[in-house]
Amino acid sequence: MASRLYEIKVGELKKLLKRAYLTGDRDSKLILGAPGIGKSEMLKELAAELAKELGKEFVEYDDSVADTILARPEDYFVLVDVRLTEVEPSDLIGLPREVNGYVKYKPLLWAVVLSKCAGILFLDELTNVQRLDVQTVMYKLMLDKKVGFTKLNKDVMVIAAGNEPEHSSVATELPAPVINRVDVYYARVADVDEWKDWMDEKFGDGWDKRVYAYVKARPQHFLMKPERAETLEQFATPRRWTSLALVTKGMNVDNEMMDYIAYSKVGSEAAAGFLSFIRVPVMKFEDLLKEPEKWHELKEESKYMTMVLAIAKIEEMIDAGKIKEMVGFIKELLDNDREFLSIMVAMMSEGTRLKFAMLAPRVPELKGFVEYIKSVRNKLIGDE
Repeated sequence: MASRLYEIKVGELKKLLKRAYLTGDRDSKLILGAPGIGKSEMLKELAAELAKELGKEFVEYDDSVADTILARPEDYFVLVDVRLTEVEPSDLIGLPREVNGYVKYKPLLWAVVLSKCAGILFLDELTNVQRLDVQTVMYKLMLDKKVGFTKLNKDVMVIAAGNEPEHSSVATELPAPVINRVDVYYARVADVDEWKDWMDEKFGDGWDKRVYAYVKARPQHFLMKPERAETLEQFATPRRWTSLALVTKGMNVDNEMMDYIAYSKVGSEAAAGFLSFIRVPVMKFEDLLKEPEKWHELKEESKYMTMVLAIAKIEEMIDAGKIKEMVGFIKELLDNDREFLSIMVAMMSEGTRLKFAMLAPRVPELKGFVEYIKSVRNKLIGDE
């Protein structure tokens, strides 16, 4: 088990890898972490950002674009994504062919592309490879940056990703000489609020905030490990919650399709909890504004769902300049329920927080709330 002293957020790891590439550190990298925490997505973002920084066009490789790239290789930054659990040794070294009485390896097209231009070769699921013949070839690729006898361009960085045994039932440890020849990073699982911030940044208002409310209330379901190495039962990871949140946006809780979708996306245990959670009785925000003290009569799950539904109303009222009507409710949370006040602030968009700060001088009663928002924002900025 790896040391936990130097775990790094996936977002921070992207910055570190970007700096390494731009400063000439092209040593092979290995990223270890739980499945479904955004490693693959981060590397796509990294490649796109590096391409922009270098003044090149970013291309996510497939064979259809190879001829275009090879015509002007200096213009492109290419990401080649290889899932190692799906390959044969020949997929990493090329195919042997007889040429004039000698055997010569016919190079792979993607390897030819990466021999000519800058880019990233991403080797995914490294620790899940069980075949010894594939392991031998992939280690050589990482260490020598050769695909068979095709040498990768000096401006190609090889980045592998895998899981540790504690996170995957099929994960295996690597030979010590391999570990000692690559840079190893341990990616930390994002917490629920970090995941929510990433969802807001990437999808804006195009995802289901009820999913955030649920995993905030039940963080033990945010990342689950399958009981067996081989299974037919789906299980919840941040990746699966992202998929669910994008599909269920705007769906009515009584829609029976919601049940099938949830079970298919996150598995039976997490889906049952989520469906039960989003169907709890809620209180109308208009009633809370009239009687803020009623908030404390709600059960915890009802508070979460009530807050999810209230956020849209809050943002509408702020846009309309109607913040005085919310003073009583906000002060109730500020004075007696800071936990849900922090959840309320986390659910707001950054634009809404800024509007609150701008409107505060007109409503002195909100001064304490605005100071609280600023402290939350300062913490978020500090974490970045």
